[in-house]
Amino acid sequence: PYRSVQVYIIQEGKVWIQQRPLDKKFGGKFEPIGGHVNIDDHEKDNEGYIPCAIREVIEEAGIESRDYVEILQIPASEQTGNEFNRVYRLRTNLTPKPNSDETIPEGSYFRTPAEIETIIKQGQASPSLAHTWPLIKEKLRWEEK
Repeated sequence: PYRSVQVYIIQEGKVWIQQRPLDKKFGGKFEPIGGHVNIDDHEKDNEGYIPCAIREVIEEAGIESRDYVEILQIPASEQTGNEFNRVYRLRTNLTPKPNSDETIPEGSYFRTPAEIETIIKQGQASPSLAHTWPLIKEKLRWEEK
């Protein structure tokens, strides 16, 4: 099984959700920032979960930060595509700068919890967002400073 991360960027009671490019897997669907942890046969080349989260947020949202809080570990299952997943919260005042190779910029912005619920109900969420959201929405601590 693979290892992967999801990062929910929180700002002023909203979460930044990206829209996948149409030519990518789950094209047009909405999802949090995320990706696979790089694993090599050599121990020294293995990437940890936090370095992966940092790399993915830089690549997909252009934000450099180290203020990640782990909010959930999800075991590998059919719903996760047999991936071990760690979910992080990143609270920041920085403005994401979406990478157009990784996301549709005009579809990627901060949304309220209710807007995310609607995205899921309308079938516009990626499987990872649809599966993870019910598990983490209360753990994001929206208004906490």
